[in-house]
Amino acid sequence: MHKLFISTIIAIFSISSLSNAQSADKHFEGAFVGADIGLEDSGDFYYGGALGYRFQGETNIVFGVEGTFGDLTTSATVGNISENIGNVWSATGILGFAFGDENRNLVSINAGYGELDITRRTNGAVSDSASFGGFRGSFGYERAFKDNLSVRVQGTYQDVGDLGQAYIGTVGVLFKF
Repeated sequence: MHKLFISTIIAIFSISSLSNAQSADKHFEGAFVGADIGLEDSGDFYYGGALGYRFQGETNIVFGVEGTFGDLTTSATVGNISENIGNVWSATGILGFAFGDENRNLVSINAGYGELDITRRTNGAVSDSASFGGFRGSFGYERAFKDNLSVRVQGTYQDVGDLGQAYIGTVGVLFKF
């Protein structure tokens, strides 16, 4: 009976240690917030933020959701009429794979919906605004430097309806909490 009790205690500590070791390698699980900067294919500057939640399975498959909100520094003026693109946002699903030393590397794809708003001003006053949206997809690489800090690089395709499409390359930092 005494040997059974000691064996059970050793087994519990072994399973607990194994579980903690596996959890320590899950650098891409949990809620996160981040900031991205980059360039759109026409050379316009993009800046924005991200908020999401990811799950990392025992096989290192990562899945979750992410929302972004940002702005493009795009504007055009002809005479007394100016147009400005602003409020670029998206809601996407995430699918990825963690690998490498302590599973600190992640390759992922995001797919979902994205939209941008265009505001037209005549003589400085808002005269018209419209939203254009459609499919949004990204491919990226992320590296976890600490348990709650990672850096990512992404290439994004955005369908903007009647306006065509946009390609945005970004680099960002994410904080997991």
